[in-house]
Amino acid sequence: MKYRLPYLLLLLSFATLLHAQQPFDLELPGGNELTVEQYPAAGRQLVLWLPSENGFGPGHAGIARGLAAQGIDVWVTRLHDSLMLTPGRQSLEDVKARDLLAVLNRAAEQGFQRIFLLSSGRGARLVLKLAYLWQRADPDAARHLRGLLLFTPHLIEEQVAIGRKAGYLPIAAYSNLPVYMIMPEFSTKYARSREIAEQLGQGGSPVFVHQLKGIRGGFQMRADEDLKPVDIALRARLPQLLKHAMALLARVPEAPLRPGWKPADGPVAASFRAPRLYPIEGRPLPPPLRLNTLEGEEIDLERLKGQVVLVNFWATWCAPCIEEIPSLGRLTDRLKGKPFRVLAVNIGEQPEAVRRFLERIPVNFDILLDPESRAVRDWKVYAYPSNYLIDREGRIRYGYRGALTWDAPEIVETIESLF
Repeated sequence: MKYRLPYLLLLLSFATLLHAQQPFDLELPGGNELTVEQYPAAGRQLVLWLPSENGFGPGHAGIARGLAAQGIDVWVTRLHDSLMLTPGRQSLEDVKARDLLAVLNRAAEQGFQRIFLLSSGRGARLVLKLAYLWQRADPDAARHLRGLLLFTPHLIEEQVAIGRKAGYLPIAAYSNLPVYMIMPEFSTKYARSREIAEQLGQGGSPVFVHQLKGIRGGFQMRADEDLKPVDIALRARLPQLLKHAMALLARVPEAPLRPGWKPADGPVAASFRAPRLYPIEGRPLPPPLRLNTLEGEEIDLERLKGQVVLVNFWATWCAPCIEEIPSLGRLTDRLKGKPFRVLAVNIGEQPEAVRRFLERIPVNFDILLDPESRAVRDWKVYAYPSNYLIDREGRIRYGYRGALTWDAPEIVETIESLF
């Protein structure tokens, strides 16, 4: 009896070692070496994990070990480290999906019976391309591909004009594999869940959407200090959730592969946007906007003609949104006494959460509530913050997607030109 505790500790230590990271290097066709973190398990099912555009955060190792503990092997592809990519929006555009076929071929050689591809954000584009190319190049081996696991996939085309309907990347309509889409509420793609699912379904993919109420986007990767207890608790359950998702996808037959998609010849060049407001061609009328404030007052944009109105879409969990709030306040003070108003439309959050936020960061402009994200869809908002400047005749004159320093001289000059 006195040896029971040391024995149990020894077993726990052995279990930890069993599922510990075991990296290996794989030479890619272009001559680069890719480091893959291997979390070994039973050798029958594999999750091949590709990073988002921001790489991997501190949360991935715990999730990988959790999956391995349930008998699911995990390979984590360290693309940013191996290829010396700088994390950021365009980082994965230089990665050729065709080169990554070597990873899938290695997995097939090791005899995995079921292979699932996992990624998030812009990494979903790479996953879709890789799956399609493998199915075309080696249909026999690719039969082991059983589905895609995607967190908040970012599949819209870049450089969408503010206020215009976004187009989707062609590859989004060519997937025939079943997809399990995980959509945290506090993320930019949550309001677009149905739209993204419909786009993926065009290629025949059965798409399952798992919406996570009250959860922050990127919860699976962020450090604990950036998360709330509910986020951390869900991340601890994520291996089990993913295991159930894999079991579901494995039972769904894939559709016939849709022919026709071809990879681009080269990488997409990074774009640069100067910090200025962008004119909206045609000076269109804005969609209706009739929402309540936190105090229950209804504000109708239609009734504000004669004033210049800045419509700002934001959320308390959106770091760039929070970054620009002080400058919106300074802008409001600077234009006091002039026919100018800021309407900050909060996206899909409960009034209590917004009130708690405003206790820490008070504002001097109107906060409107869009609890069902209807205005987000009506105004074709695809990223937060998004901003629209309405002239005194009630027409959209300028827009900007992203955070700005609103009291910068150039911005103030543009706004004052509308008075």
